[in-house]
Amino acid sequence: MNRISRLATTVLVSGGLSAAGLGLAAGTAQAYTYGPFQWCPGQDLPNDPPRQDGSLDWDTRICHTYWFD
Repeated sequence: MNRISRLATTVLVSGGLSAAGLGLAAGTAQAYTYGPFQWCPGQDLPNDPPRQDGSLDWDTRICHTYWFD
């Protein structure tokens, strides 16, 4: 009888942990992205969020579509 009660306890605990794991996975955060934006020659280079000068490596002779993470 002791063996059966241990098995039942193990099954219940593992099932409870599995259910808890599924509940946590449902609330996983996703990155917030926004855009698309368009930049074309003659406009100021985008700086939101702030970045260092020269860190944006674009061909400044053509338009670019971009998103922020």
